[in-house]
Amino acid sequence: MGVVRPAVLEAVRLGEREKLDALYKNVTRWGLAITLPILLALAILPGTIMRVYGDEFVSGRSALLILIVGLIVPVIVGTVGFILIMVGRTGWDLLVYVGSFVTAVGIALILAPEYGMRGAAVAEAVTLTASAIARLLLVRRFVRIWPFDRWYLRLLPATFAGGIAMWATHQVLAGPNWLVDLVGSILVGTAVYGIVLVTTGLRPGERRAVLSLGRRLAPGRSGAGT
Repeated sequence: MGVVRPAVLEAVRLGEREKLDALYKNVTRWGLAITLPILLALAILPGTIMRVYGDEFVSGRSALLILIVGLIVPVIVGTVGFILIMVGRTGWDLLVYVGSFVTAVGIALILAPEYGMRGAAVAEAVTLTASAIARLLLVRRFVRIWPFDRWYLRLLPATFAGGIAMWATHQVLAGPNWLVDLVGSILVGTAVYGIVLVTTGLRPGERRAVLSLGRRLAPGRSGAGT
């Protein structure tokens, strides 16, 4: 955030909307690309992940799945609240906060007494989704920028491939040794996701940078160079 903020302020100050738009698209796409393996793991392995905290927490898997649904839109639209603040629309951002609080409390009061943690999760998921959409529409109205482009859609093949690989590994490893299931499924799914992402989801310059970094970090490279 410390790196992004000066760039945003500079773009706004100079009126360089195209520069800000490109920055917003890149930051949002990379943020989503990094977050997707985590979301896949939470969606595919909710019960297994909850076992980390104890067997008694497995019953909370449905609430976790509901919360994941609520996290999807905020991750997809990126740092819309941050952009509103950076361009001086703090009043509108505060209005969204107030609306979010009222929405969360209102829905929780209606659903939580009957549905317990699932009702509270629904309240939070609806609030997160609605507030993210509201901020995105405000950014679109006041700044006229948008996080989506054709490169954004390039994340889909990697997401599907990683999700299928993680699910298939989970089906094979599911059993009493839940830790092996958890680690193995996440590692396989993330590896497949990363391979497909580098192959199909990155711009040529980004792909070269990632491959160059991988070669530098590869074991034995430092020794080979000397």
